[in-house]
Parts: sequence; structure tokens; C-alpha cells
Amino acid sequence: MKGIYPEGYIKYNDYLGNYTLTCKMYKDNNLTDEELPISIMEDVENKSYILRGLIGDIVLDYDRGEGIMSFKTQKVGYISGYYLGCTTYCYAMGFYPTYISYQAGLMFGFVANVQQSPFGFTFEDDGVFEAVGGAKADYMAFDRYSAPDYSQSSYVQGVERMYGEMVFMKVEE
Repeated sequence: MKGIYPEGYIKYNDYLGNYTLTCKMYKDNNLTDEELPISIMEDVENKSYILRGLIGDIVLDYDRGEGIMSFKTQKVGYISGYYLGCTTYCYAMGFYPTYISYQAGLMFGFVANVQQSPFGFTFEDDGVFEAVGGAKADYMAFDRYSAPDYSQSSYVQGVERMYGEMVFMKVEE
């Protein structure tokens, strides 16, 4: 029996594929307009994806019941001489480094806001950052650590890279 999906429901496979990311990118104390090739690949079927094309690969979650893709603060790995974390950031007020999410048990995140035709999405604050900080997160930040414990003592001031005003548009194959 085939399931009936509500209007606007996005199936797991709909998110898979290649995208062009138009964004503001902060790197080496400069903010520039960028267009980057991005791919969203299967991680665990109907549960998660790997997003490739930023400074490090990140995991995106899929809520099958709601048809929603999302991002949560996470440890990325060793890149460019640092252990990178990835979290949300508010350009107007700053951010809470990755280690704070793990210490406090508050995983800041984004949810995908989908446009159907042509297929694409933006990321919106999932409400956690706004509840804690009083403003919505609008950038994704990769922060730096000198050790793999991602602790306050290994946190290296500043960010390695940030991406904001992100618009992902699917590339037709």
C-alpha cells in the first residue's frame, strides 16, 4: 500500500543531489559573496545526509514523519590545523561556541525552509538559539579547537569560516 503524503511533504530522496550555494562567506577577516558547489549525499537512508562542499562535511538529519531536513551543532573533525566544530551564529550578536552546546546540552540548529519549484532551500533558526540569545541565528560557523575534546580550554578564539544568507538551489542533472 502506498502512503499518502500531506501537501508540501518532502521525501528523503528529494533532498539528495547537487546544489549551488549562494552565500556570504567569512574567511580570513573578509566577508565575500560566493557561489559554491554543494552535494547532499545519503548517510543513513531515511535518517541523515552528508553535506559536502563547505570547509568540512556536516551531517544533516531527516525527520521522516515531518519530511524536514535539519542541522544541529556538531563536531566536524581535524581540518586546516584545528579540530573544527560547526554551530549556528547570529551576525548581529555573535554566537555560542560548539563546546557550549555540549556543556549545556543545548544543540543549536537550523531547519530547511524548502521552495518546491525550482527545488531549493534556505536554513532558518530552529528556535533554540533565539530562545537562549534573543535573536535568530542566520550564519553557520566553524569554530576552532586545539584538541579533540572540544572543551572551553581547547577553544581557539574566533572562527575558521562562516556561511550566511545561504540559498541552496538544486542543479538539474
